[in-house]
Amino acid sequence: MNNSIQVFIIENEPIIIDAILNAFESMGELMSNLNIRTKIAKDYDEALAIISRKDQRIAFNMVMLNIDIPLSNKVKPIFAEDLGFKIKASFPKTKLITFGTHCDNYRTNNILKKLNPEGFFIKSDVDQKELEKALYLVVSDEVYYSRRIMHLIRRRIVDDVVLDNADRQILYFLSKGVKTKDLPKYVYLSDGGIQRRKRRLKEAFEIDDRNDMTLLKLAEEKGVI
Repeated sequence: MNNSIQVFIIENEPIIIDAILNAFESMGELMSNLNIRTKIAKDYDEALAIISRKDQRIAFNMVMLNIDIPLSNKVKPIFAEDLGFKIKASFPKTKLITFGTHCDNYRTNNILKKLNPEGFFIKSDVDQKELEKALYLVVSDEVYYSRRIMHLIRRRIVDDVVLDNADRQILYFLSKGVKTKDLPKYVYLSDGGIQRRKRRLKEAFEIDDRNDMTLLKLAEEKGVI
């Protein structure tokens, strides 16, 4: 193991930043030959600017990405999954830990498929000692998933052959209160394409009700969202 690692923390809550820094400090004391350097970004725009800088070639050994940071006000907002994918592309050898306040089935599956993080946890699943354990395992080339992430993985019911990524995105953003007319801002399909997808989803779930709530309720029951 190298005796120096560069850690990039993307988090907007000071108390969580302090907890992570304290966990690294404790780990550094246990592993006396390990020198840990950290860099912090408090939103996705700042993080993207840092990893996009041409002089930013100090390849990060580890990135900790909060998937719940509020989106930017850009026309095409940056999502955690997009940022994580950019990080993986820029620093292929980087170990990625994703975490959040909560994570539903859709996002769990999406993050696991797109990012394949070395660590993934729900904040309420880990206390300080568990956080130190998670960091130690990932630094030691192992994988750490918290209890509820493992539970959500096991809940996966619907086959990807039935629902593709665009289908899942439509259901997910509808469940978050996004109106159908605004979906093209979040799902890269035309309004007509989204309407066709919704009709096909209702046919797949055998729903005659025109109300989207019936579709969303059934999708939630099946563990899609």
